Amino acid sequence: MKRRLIYGLVVSVLCVNLLVGLRIYIYSAHAAEKDSAYPSLELFSYVLEKVRKDYVDGQKLTYQDLVYGALKGMLNTLDPHSEFMEPDKYKELQSDTQGAFGGLGIIPKEPA
Repeated sequence: MKRRLIYGLVVSVLCVNLLVGLRIYIYSAHAAEKDSAYPSLELFSYVLEKVRKDYVDGQKLTYQDLVYGALKGMLNTLDPHSEFMEPDKYKELQSDTQGAFGGLGIIPKEPA
């Protein structure tokens, strides 16, 4: 009789644990679905194709032009210091900021 009561209690606790775990899993999966990148990327690719197909000068635009424009707009909305740089502009910035610097520019003053 005691053994049956203990088994019943263990099975009940396991069922409650399973139900709580399932509820937490469903909630977390639903929360992750709200902030998923895939629906947004699907919308982005749909608009990208629509612009290329239906815009007046859409055939003159390249996918790279459209994507770079979208990236510039996206990063400009973050803060005034964020900017998307095209590869050529980035290489130019790197070459301007890297290099050898020599001396301090201090010239000793001759005694009077």
